[in-house]
Amino acid sequence: MIDTTAFAWGSAGLLAGLMHALLLWRGVHRPNAWSPLMGMVRLGLVAAVLVASAVFGNIIAAAVGWGAGLIALGCWFSIANLDRTCITDL
Repeated sequence: MIDTTAFAWGSAGLLAGLMHALLLWRGVHRPNAWSPLMGMVRLGLVAAVLVASAVFGNIIAAAVGWGAGLIALGCWFSIANLDRTCITDL
């Protein structure tokens, strides 16, 4: 049974996963002097959400949300990059 707190932690995990994928994409495609620091921020954000959810007993919901967000945005970036590559090859 899914309760309100599990939904809230799943949503927080989803947002952390989306932010993780976005910052990872930016770090790879737009490197700058702040890239190493942003890697620490990215990992700190994910760790904070997962540790807080573990303390409150909803680690599974947050981990599933984080994985879903990371995979969804990662797949979207790869498809968008593939489409852009195919268009420029014509």
